Amino acid sequence: MRILLIHQYFKTPQEGGSIRSYYLAKGMLDHGHEVAVVTAANRRGKRVANIEGIEVHYLPVHYENRFGFGRRVFAFLYFALYTSHYVRKFKDFDLAYVMSTPLTTGLVAQRLRKRYGIEYFFEVGDLWPQAPIQMGVIKKRWLQNFLFKLERTTYEYAAKVIALSPPIQREISAVIGPEKTCVVTNMADVEFFRAPTRKGEKRNFSAYSPYRMIYLGAAGKANHLDYYLQAAKCSLDKTLPAVFYIMAEGAELARIKFQAIEQGLTNLEFIPFQGKEGVRNELERMDAVYISYRNVPVLQTGSPNKLFDGLAAGKQIVINFGGWIRDLVESNDCGFYANAEHPDEFVAKITHFLQHPTLIEQQQLNARKLAEDLYSRKKQMAHLAEVLVAFKGRIK
Repeated sequence: MRILLIHQYFKTPQEGGSIRSYYLAKGMLDHGHEVAVVTAANRRGKRVANIEGIEVHYLPVHYENRFGFGRRVFAFLYFALYTSHYVRKFKDFDLAYVMSTPLTTGLVAQRLRKRYGIEYFFEVGDLWPQAPIQMGVIKKRWLQNFLFKLERTTYEYAAKVIALSPPIQREISAVIGPEKTCVVTNMADVEFFRAPTRKGEKRNFSAYSPYRMIYLGAAGKANHLDYYLQAAKCSLDKTLPAVFYIMAEGAELARIKFQAIEQGLTNLEFIPFQGKEGVRNELERMDAVYISYRNVPVLQTGSPNKLFDGLAAGKQIVINFGGWIRDLVESNDCGFYANAEHPDEFVAKITHFLQHPTLIEQQQLNARKLAEDLYSRKKQMAHLAEVLVAFKGRIK
């Protein structure tokens, strides 16, 4: 099939950030499909590039994580409008694979179907507009109603809705029925990240050989990295042999850096944001990966890509929120949950692991096994490939 993939934030491994759309495009290509990508770029003028056999169309729509709400909305709407006209170049394609966030890509998907008769798969990584509404970002009732209507019609007209997690699928199935939905989570690249090995010797943590934890990814309001700083501060007060790292970008990063200095967190270091190779290199010297979200119920339904990097790299997973990921981590004994509102609970649990380092090693091995057994890039793409084959059979 000829598949048009639309994602406002297409990134390559060299650029860093979430590269799910890159994985999807490569996977579709590997399964014999022709793939074109339409995305946005912070540059003037349109540009077309061939990236490993993928034809990528970059549209000049400026967007940065540090943008405020108004500028974000403008960028979302501008990309949707620009793309809605640009996609006439692909009117002979067989299928569009349209990714959110933002939800406004649903406008492009519906235009493709109505104007050119191209059916679409719609991917949902976060429940919009529930997430910004619960976080208090979208308060106007008319805007909420508009977005809920856009959400519903986008789902209803889709040939398939791809959910990134089981709870997202359940929410969408309640709207359109389960037969039109399936789950394809974020992917653990077990071929890129190296598996941990059982060392067979006891690790002794000290000031010269500390326990190392890292937070990777976005530094936004939804992540609320103040929780991470509190955990580091409490660990410092208890003189634990632990060092905390942050490798992130986003609107909150400058504030978080200031807070770290103001609190005197000598056990916390900031690492420049890097591409996939840099992520792998940093993870190799870490013991654990910290996954953080603000205490907002809808944020517990997501599928954070750095969780799957941590699993693939065989790291202990530490999370500060509930939901399906907490159940996953605890049932597979690959990490632990610590209540973000009580950093002393975090310290108590870390102290136990520092005193019993073989438990850390076992959880690291369990993390890698979980990545290989359920969430490998190869297995997730094979599942999506089956869905695409079924669709192809239907349109013949």
